[in-house]
Amino acid sequence: MARLATLTLLVPTLCVPRDAPPKNFGVGNNKLNKQSISWVVYERCVAAFAAHEFDDLKLTVQPNVKIVGSLSGVKRQIDVLVDSRWNDGVDRRIIIDAKDRKRKVDVKDIESFEGMMKDCRASRGVLVCTHGYTEGAVKRAQEAITINVFTLDEILDFQWAYEKCLGICSQSEHNKKPTKRGMVLWVSYMGIPSGTHMRVFQTGKCDGCHAFHVWCWECGLKFSVSDRSSTKCECGHDWISWPDDSENETSMQLMLRVDDQYGAIIDRRPTR
Repeated sequence: MARLATLTLLVPTLCVPRDAPPKNFGVGNNKLNKQSISWVVYERCVAAFAAHEFDDLKLTVQPNVKIVGSLSGVKRQIDVLVDSRWNDGVDRRIIIDAKDRKRKVDVKDIESFEGMMKDCRASRGVLVCTHGYTEGAVKRAQEAITINVFTLDEILDFQWAYEKCLGICSQSEHNKKPTKRGMVLWVSYMGIPSGTHMRVFQTGKCDGCHAFHVWCWECGLKFSVSDRSSTKCECGHDWISWPDDSENETSMQLMLRVDDQYGAIIDRRPTR
């Protein structure tokens, strides 16, 4: 039987202490209940692992994504999305689902996840679970997908890179729910040649409002770039967040314009 996709089951034996989440994963001094902290921290833990596992400049990693399903036509929530950075092709698309449950992943979970993979046009899927999986789940998955099993004992040893969102979701007048105030997952730095030197910067996306964030290493400024707008850093460069030019608007793109030249695509956020 032809392989349709790849599914990886991750079984972390250690994730995050329920009563003492790492400071980097918190949301400032907001008072959250224990259950809210647990889930927020767990999802961010998984997203940080994905950023480390898929550390490739050709890929972009985004936590807490909503894209329109190609079959259903409705928005699907994805815990972590890994996709192509430079183009809107889906040949490298990976969706990651974090299942923090007190039971094993079963056949229904596999079938549901496989359906979401198809709807989201993902070529690969990753399930992160805390309590393992049933024998039936493995057999069901192997009818059309490949399963690789390994543990995440060292998950807390990763060097996460989260900071508070600098966009609209961090402003109290716009968002009064602490659990909805996002944080930014910073990914690998990159650089583009400019004259005799290299312009180095780092990008990230908020897991709340989804706004692009930029850390310009030349001027040291960190800032957000709202959709359909531009922001100028202290170097004088324009950072622009704008939809792609496709008919169905499949993604938002982050572009850098230097010296009034055409903007180079730096990052993208898929919407379909």
